[in-house]
Amino acid sequence: MSKAGNSHLRAAAYRMAVVGLQHNPVIRAHYLRKRAAGKSKMNALGHCMRKALSLAWGVWRNGQDFDPSWGLEA
Repeated sequence: MSKAGNSHLRAAAYRMAVVGLQHNPVIRAHYLRKRAAGKSKMNALGHCMRKALSLAWGVWRNGQDFDPSWGLEA
């Protein structure tokens, strides 16, 4: 993982991803997809960091509560 950028934001994103693996089905599924694709544990977690920030940005931008089933096909 690159050490470029704000270390406080990177640490917060890491914590969001680690907690998301346990409690957020979207992040958990993303992690499992990356692991199945052959990524290492830390690399897959780095992808989850980005995913967690994207989810937080989407919630803030749209002003709606997070819905883990949004975007899933019925």
